[in-house]
Order: sequence, then structure tokens, then C-alpha cells
Amino acid sequence: MSPAALYVHYRSKTSLLTEIVKLGHQSALAAFGRALEGPDSPSDRVAGAVCDFTIWNASNTRLARVVQYELDALPRQDRRAIGALRTQFETLLNAEIERGNDDGLFSVDDVPGTATALFSLCIDVARWYSPRRDRSPEEIGRLYGDLALRMVGFNP
Repeated sequence: MSPAALYVHYRSKTSLLTEIVKLGHQSALAAFGRALEGPDSPSDRVAGAVCDFTIWNASNTRLARVVQYELDALPRQDRRAIGALRTQFETLLNAEIERGNDDGLFSVDDVPGTATALFSLCIDVARWYSPRRDRSPEEIGRLYGDLALRMVGFNP
């Protein structure tokens, strides 16, 4: 697309970047949230959400890098809007970990810290993953889902 054609739809490069980051976050949140909607146990939902979010980051590495690492290039008001989307991730995962704690399935002393560590694992996949690697996004997702259960002290 030529710059002239692009600017018919977006006022500036910054507004285009904002739209890319917003749509990327919405897409990632949808992938993450689907696993949390099921009637399964908190352990299934946490492992599934981590798995699906990891798969999203590995399957969309270019977009994920922009979504995760270009936030500082956005204007303050746009960063706040994206921050609200990011807060939804945290709220959903924290609530699920708390549910697992309440049900006696998990043993987590620091829920927000554990959730941050889990997100860091998932997000960082976009930095290093390549389709030329030995594992598929799905294999890495399943591994990270299992690691998530270890991190929350899952006790069946």
C-alpha cells in the first residue's frame, strides 16, 4: 500500500501504530479469554489460557512484537487505552488463580507476581520463536501450560 493510500485511512503513522497495537491486544485477549470461559476446573482454565496465549504469541510473532514492545511509541492517551486492555488480561488470570487457591487446587502466595511471571513467559515467545525451531507453537503452548500449573503449585 502506498503512503497516500494509507493516509486516507489513518491520520499519521502514530494512529496506524495505535490501531495495530489495539487490534493485536484484542486478538490476543480473545485467544487468552476463550480458555477461561470453559466450565472446567481452574487448573484446566489456567493451563489452557497460558497455552492459547503462548500459541498466539508464537503464531503471530511480528504482530506480537509490535503489540508488546512498541507501547512507548504511543501517545499517552492511547497508552492508557491499551493499558485498560492489558489490565483485562491481569484481572482474568488473577481471578482464576485466586479461584484455584480458594478451591485448594493451587498454592500461590503472590497471585499478581505469579501472573506477571506467567505473562512474561508467554510474551517472550514472540521474541525468540521461529517456525524453523524444533517445536510448533502448539507444542510450546502445551509445555507452557504445564509449566503454569507447576508455578501455581497445582495439587490435584
